[in-house]
Amino acid sequence: MQGEIGTFYQDSKQLGGFLNWSIDLQLNRAETPDSRVYKVHSIKSTSERFWLLETPTDSEITAHYYQLIKDRLVLVNQHTVTADLGKTINKMVNRPLVMTWMN
Repeated sequence: MQGEIGTFYQDSKQLGGFLNWSIDLQLNRAETPDSRVYKVHSIKSTSERFWLLETPTDSEITAHYYQLIKDRLVLVNQHTVTADLGKTINKMVNRPLVMTWMN
């Protein structure tokens, strides 16, 4: 899944956001005599760049993922993730960001 913009929250307060994101599943394959079964091993999301309005208190945050659908931004997913956001505030951070989804 891919989208245009996302936002970060911690303690119900918006911390910042991210641009051009994707969500990727890593699957494990298990075979039985009758069929193949795939189970989700891990989920990660990435973004091209991000910004912070405030410094996070820890690495666990809630990410909201939006897609542009018929000229409207629509919330398509939200999940608790961990990410190394650093401490640069009020500036666009032009580096990829990897967010690991929590179970």
